[in-house]
Amino acid sequence: NEDVWQDVLMHVQAHNHDQHAWDLSSPSSTKPLEKLRTHANKCLMLTRLPTILCLHVQRRYYHCEGMHKSTQHVEFSVHLQIQSVRYVLESVVEHVGNAFGGHYVCYRRSAASAWYRISDARVVETSWQAVSQCQAYMLFYRAI
Repeated sequence: NEDVWQDVLMHVQAHNHDQHAWDLSSPSSTKPLEKLRTHANKCLMLTRLPTILCLHVQRRYYHCEGMHKSTQHVEFSVHLQIQSVRYVLESVVEHVGNAFGGHYVCYRRSAASAWYRISDARVVETSWQAVSQCQAYMLFYRAI
């Protein structure tokens, strides 16, 4: 029985932040070699596809001045196809605030495909346009 490997490649061209490459040849070196800008790809290997697929968007990062939150928009769609498995977006979690604090808001799709914004005890109907423009922190897909 051969395992089927899936590659889920998420290419996020987020704000590129200056980073230092340090000289590791000398343990006492504190001098950066150079500043570099880079694009990054994140790859996740799955042995089998789940019924519920949860994708986490890493928005916090550390820079020389401390922790920050990326506000870069990440595009996502209602449907996602990975090999022969088709997924539908059920819920999106958004963090409103900065790297040190804030509030979590949930967008939830109903059985009738209407979208709702849930914030504490307040539930209001919203549009797919509003959902798709949020700063997604977590995406929950269900296999169909």
